[in-house]
Amino acid sequence: MQYVVGEFDAIWDSSTAAIGSFVDALGAARWSIRRRPGDRSQHRPPTSSARRSTRGKLAFAEECELLATRG
Repeated sequence: MQYVVGEFDAIWDSSTAAIGSFVDALGAARWSIRRRPGDRSQHRPPTSSARRSTRGKLAFAEECELLATRG
């Protein structure tokens, strides 16, 4: 599981406690948590920040796939 939230997101609580509770509730075996500093929300038109975020998600998925194929 990868969880990324904007530091000042108006929809999701990006506090350390909220992120920890979210991850604990899901019980994911593998996870990555990132808070995008200074970002207000991921719910807006594409920007360079959004493109970086998408590349980060793809890299995480590739890493998970590599780990799964190694057994």
